[in-house]
Amino acid sequence: MDDLLFSPITELAAAVRSRRLSPVELTRAYLDRIAKLDPTLRAFITVDGDGALAAARALEREATAGAWRGPLHGVPLAHKDLCLIAGLPTSCGTRTADYFVGAPPCTAVARLVAAGAITLGKLNMTELAMGPFGDNAHHGDVQNPWRLGHVSGGSSSGSGAAVAAALAAGALGTDTGGSIRLPAACCGVVGLKATYGRVSREKCPMRAITSAAVPALASARAGAGSGMVGVSSTSIWEKTASRNSRVSRARRRCPCRYS
Repeated sequence: MDDLLFSPITELAAAVRSRRLSPVELTRAYLDRIAKLDPTLRAFITVDGDGALAAARALEREATAGAWRGPLHGVPLAHKDLCLIAGLPTSCGTRTADYFVGAPPCTAVARLVAAGAITLGKLNMTELAMGPFGDNAHHGDVQNPWRLGHVSGGSSSGSGAAVAAALAAGALGTDTGGSIRLPAACCGVVGLKATYGRVSREKCPMRAITSAAVPALASARAGAGSGMVGVSSTSIWEKTASRNSRVSRARRRCPCRYS
């Protein structure tokens, strides 16, 4: 099962839809891998095992009834600890773990859940999203899964490490000056910083309100694209969010060589 967890989001979603894999089975596999590896990697701040399994059971019942929520139905994801999620603490990487408990969920996470995604928990990050290395004095330095003791990149360090180590099928991060692109480069995964306004930043505290974005990380380009389809949205509360939520015709380009 461990090898399967490295599969792109598109393949996992297809396996769930074809009934070759159940949301509960997939969620349990990721939770088992988190329990095994995360004490060393420190990618997570909060693991919501009970909540994830409850969501997986509900999605499994819906699948049995032929009711599919969307393209991410039954796919387990995790999110940077900047994303406000109801019922889970949001520390922004600080010591204040309960600062945002009970807050309404951020629009990006809500969109992913509406598309059928399962939330495994909240991911470690550089404190207050200020730093490129992934170090955190309160929750532990996030380790690079490919070489322990080396940086995972920041500030979305847990997002990059979690995807690279297959602790989640994909992850949300944030990016102002490289905070998703650096972890993607350090951990060898795909990091997609969306065009400004493409993804709502509502209920996701940012350092630079005029330039920050909420992007996705995945193990393959197709997975990052699927995450964008699920998360792209408008928001009546955020004036800078795009009024057009359609991304079906969007083109993605990935540079292969640098001179």
